[in-house]
Amino acid sequence: MSPSRREIAAGLALWAAAPAAARAQSRLQAEDLEELSTEAAFDPALRLTGPVRVDERGPFQFVVDTGANRSVISDVLAERLGLPAGGPVELHGIAGASTVETARVREFEVAGLVTRNLQMPVLSRQRLGADGLLGLDGLGGRMVQMDFKRRRLRLFRSRPRTLSISRLTDDHRVPGETLPARLRFGQLTLVSVRSGKASISAVVDSGSQVTVGNSALRRQVRLRSLARDEAYREVPIFSVTSQTAYGELTILKTLEIGGSRILNLPVVFSDLHAFSLWGLQDTPALLLGADTLARYSILTLDFGRHQITFNP
Repeated sequence: MSPSRREIAAGLALWAAAPAAARAQSRLQAEDLEELSTEAAFDPALRLTGPVRVDERGPFQFVVDTGANRSVISDVLAERLGLPAGGPVELHGIAGASTVETARVREFEVAGLVTRNLQMPVLSRQRLGADGLLGLDGLGGRMVQMDFKRRRLRLFRSRPRTLSISRLTDDHRVPGETLPARLRFGQLTLVSVRSGKASISAVVDSGSQVTVGNSALRRQVRLRSLARDEAYREVPIFSVTSQTAYGELTILKTLEIGGSRILNLPVVFSDLHAFSLWGLQDTPALLLGADTLARYSILTLDFGRHQITFNP
């Protein structure tokens, strides 16, 4: 069933594509620890959140955002912690680049992994919908496993070739679908996603509430019209950087991710700034948001080996 007009307005994502990660030194608190794990939760938009500590205080709930190169902290939390100002920085959002203020963080810890000396953009908590965003700089280049079924966030060293994904998922009955991926500006971009005959470049963006496609994709795929009582098509897309873009909500008939197929997926089509930033404005492209990712029980992103595994 497609979302109603009210659900569309409430469900559209706050997400940001951040600039290159700040230089920071990461370490494990226990050097012989192979796995780091922590309990996770869902925010009202069904995005996965993990507990983090900032300058040895917390924990605070940050949305796990695989579409952001830099972690972001809310203005409310930065003020509460009395973080020193770090100066302005350029941050890329849905409608373009914005200059925002930053805060300096001595230690940023998630699941025992500590990143030091971060300059974190400070954004409105009302727009973020959380204490902050946990971007790629806070994950230390590890293999990241988002377990939607068990509500756990697990970090590993990049998987050895002798270690199978089934050992990491604790589920030998359902094999995962592992897809090759390529790095582009710090994001992992899938190359084997399809819709019918259309080949699609897809960015895994767990910080987005919805899945967004560009015009190049819209021209090549089969769509299904919304029901008559749900004919409200143009919808706003709100950015954490206080920008607003607009898109057209419709239904993508099929989306194939490896060997799995999703039918009748709601997609907002809009030529967002991110597609241009990543050089994807002229090729069929998707941002896979939390609404699509949560259809899988486990999502594993191996940044060291450039692979992503989807467990149905």
